Amino acid sequence: MRILLTGGGSGGHVYPLIAVYRKIVQISKYQGIDADCLFMGPDSFSVSVFRKEKVRSKMVLAGKLRRYFSVLNIMDIFKIPIGFVQVFWQLFWFMPDAIFAKGGYGSVLPVFVGWIFRIPIIIHESDAAPGLANRILGRFAKMIIVSFQETQQIFPSHKTAFVGNPIREELFKEIPADAREILGIKSNRPLILILGGSQGAEEINDVVLLSLPELMLKYEIIHQCGAGRIEKMKKGDLVQVRDFESRHLFHIFETLDEKQMASAYHLADLIISRAGAGAIFEIAAFGKPSILIPYSGASDHQYKNAYAYSEGGAAMVLENENVKPHMLVSDINSLVSDPKRMEAMGKAALEFAKPDAAEKIANAILALGS
Repeated sequence: MRILLTGGGSGGHVYPLIAVYRKIVQISKYQGIDADCLFMGPDSFSVSVFRKEKVRSKMVLAGKLRRYFSVLNIMDIFKIPIGFVQVFWQLFWFMPDAIFAKGGYGSVLPVFVGWIFRIPIIIHESDAAPGLANRILGRFAKMIIVSFQETQQIFPSHKTAFVGNPIREELFKEIPADAREILGIKSNRPLILILGGSQGAEEINDVVLLSLPELMLKYEIIHQCGAGRIEKMKKGDLVQVRDFESRHLFHIFETLDEKQMASAYHLADLIISRAGAGAIFEIAAFGKPSILIPYSGASDHQYKNAYAYSEGGAAMVLENENVKPHMLVSDINSLVSDPKRMEAMGKAALEFAKPDAAEKIANAILALGS
């Protein structure tokens, strides 16, 4: 059976695809199915992640529509016909039995060309409010899988299933024996994990630096600041905490590999993060209380994610206008000083979690392609 996986552009698209791919491999071996997977994406980051998994991967051009004026919108128009030819050629020779698309601009051409070839398609919508790509692609899909319950009403009910967002099983199997050593944890203080996402979040990075003089009095901190941002963070770190004896308790990482991420999730007492669906469902799977700081762009879909998740009591939401050092420090202190509330938030997170989403999606793909 041949399966095309498509999507990309950020970790929020790529890592759920990795989770589904791993489950396809696991289930197909158990069922005696010869599954041959190909990944197709629009950027080098996505392709590199899949190549590390030893999956055949093709990078193809894709036009991205930005919902604001940009010269790049005009330039991207010319990518579409070239990308169409690239995708058509690759699919003609690979001719998959099923396509699984994670959404985003990188999925549009593979799904459209797959529909031309009458290949059955499953799309997955991560966010509470569907993006433009999946709103369009939904009409070509045999099945639409959503992460948030409220999203079901947006797509046709006869082909929509509420499953959750796939997460990598390897993250939450068990705590690595050397978790503290992996991250350099040196104290028994409450551990705060701050996640900026694969591309980083400058707003979070800046407010964290300004909050360090107060935070370092009480906490040990792991801060994942995003690709290409670590030098700025280190310079800021030197200014903010150079006179603190506890400076060694502030750990900056550009990105966290899988083992580091698993260790950080297991050890963290409180997590501060953007409100992408990938981050939310990983936090939920670990049953950790969190403070979500939704990104204000991208049609406010992170706001909708954050409030859909926080309704059950699993998280606090700190909106952009309130992302100030004194507000962040106040929210962290109020939560950490209230163990009963932290425990209740953790239980609410576990109730929200869908740790079997990747397995359910993999089974659906294999059933569709058989």
